[in-house]
Amino acid sequence: MKKIAIAGLSALMMTQGHAQSLEERVEALEYQGYENFFKVSGSMEMRFDFVSRDNKDSYTTFSDPNAYAKALATAAAVGGGAAGISAFQAAECGETILSGAVTKEGCSTVGDDQQDNSRFGRLFLNLDVESNPTNKLSFYGRLSMAKYITTLTSQGSDPNSGAFSDLSAGANASDASLWVERAFANYKVNDDPTFTFGRLPTIDGAPMHHHKAQPMAGNYPILAFSGIFDGMALTQNFGKHTARVVYSPLSTVNFSDSISAQSDAAGDKLSRMEDAYALMYEYSDGDVGFARKVNVIAMHNSIGNLPITGTDLKMNLQRTSLYAEALDVADTGVTLAVHGMTSTTESEGQVFSDPALAGVSAALPTLGWLSGEEDDKTTGTAYGILAKYRFSNGFLKGSSIGGEYFHGSEGAFLYDAGNNDPVSMYTTYGDAYRVFYNKTFEGGLKWNVQYMSQQQDYIRPYVGLIGEAAEVDRKTDFVSTSFIVNF
Repeated sequence: MKKIAIAGLSALMMTQGHAQSLEERVEALEYQGYENFFKVSGSMEMRFDFVSRDNKDSYTTFSDPNAYAKALATAAAVGGGAAGISAFQAAECGETILSGAVTKEGCSTVGDDQQDNSRFGRLFLNLDVESNPTNKLSFYGRLSMAKYITTLTSQGSDPNSGAFSDLSAGANASDASLWVERAFANYKVNDDPTFTFGRLPTIDGAPMHHHKAQPMAGNYPILAFSGIFDGMALTQNFGKHTARVVYSPLSTVNFSDSISAQSDAAGDKLSRMEDAYALMYEYSDGDVGFARKVNVIAMHNSIGNLPITGTDLKMNLQRTSLYAEALDVADTGVTLAVHGMTSTTESEGQVFSDPALAGVSAALPTLGWLSGEEDDKTTGTAYGILAKYRFSNGFLKGSSIGGEYFHGSEGAFLYDAGNNDPVSMYTTYGDAYRVFYNKTFEGGLKWNVQYMSQQQDYIRPYVGLIGEAAEVDRKTDFVSTSFIVNF
């Protein structure tokens, strides 16, 4: 009887162990199904920059044209017309004139031989999500954080600029602010073509990925247009060739009334939405004799009738760009990349267009897109080249070293909204040089170091793109180092 009981107990224990094993296997399969359906990954970067800027020629920039115009009108009234205007024009920005009655506001003057040196640290976090509900539908998203390291005080336009506020950000109840950098869905129409819509991946494009030894992160190359666009696209693949059309309209929003439109300086209603298009052609070939892989992206961007509220200024912009790279040329570990852009900017109207300023309009500078004239057209070009060498053995195995050159002409429309450097290389009206080194350690840690020197020959007084270009001599150098982990 005792033997029978022991045998029965042993069988029961074996059955329980087998059942538990099956339960664990089913659970593992369920989790595997969840993982295939929804995946989370990301990256974190801690970066330190050391910057030096030397300005050898003075120039004026506008921070608030309306304040500038009102101050000029006040100076004309207080000073009796021409005398007041003359005193206003002779004064530097921020200076009090006419016996202290008027302050020249809305602008700032950068003086001769003004030098600035600083160092600062920043933290960047990207959380990437991917979901594939069906074989036709996929979703990609990115939640991003970009901040200065432990900010104690700040000034400027930061809405959370209270002293020490950063020390409790995210720990105490505040608001629901969150930066959704990208969120878009792809739907395959009969397997091909693919329809995409949402917040598109249009920043951090080529050749930025070479600086950090990472895959290309944005569909738009830097010189195509570096900004985050919401819109939709239709993509068709032809083997190694890909064609894409993108529609990304631009909105002018009246938050006080969800239906009525904004108005220009003359009181005329602006369109609630202006059209913007992009045409793309991509070629990718991993079977070429002279390199491991070749990538080419040709693109044309078109933006029409872009308005600025409160003015009668509008812009029509046409940009054509080309990017090409060859990876591991002739099995040497050398990567080469070239890119270029040509732009045509048509400017209509100007910033200072309020009829109430008619009495002082002759004394106001004309501020048009890339121009100091009304209804003007400007053309320009920009181009760059990058070379990188990857070490495949020895002490430096896993490391890359590279150099880059960039030039922008006076009339080019240069814009880089996604820039993380102290100054953007790709908005240089002049020449810029960069050298960089990156190292990938075992286990996933990356270390990047770079040095960049920018010689700016031209600058425009409002947002860097509006007004007559002034010749300047401004040199900016920076060294940065950063640590990156991908998870």
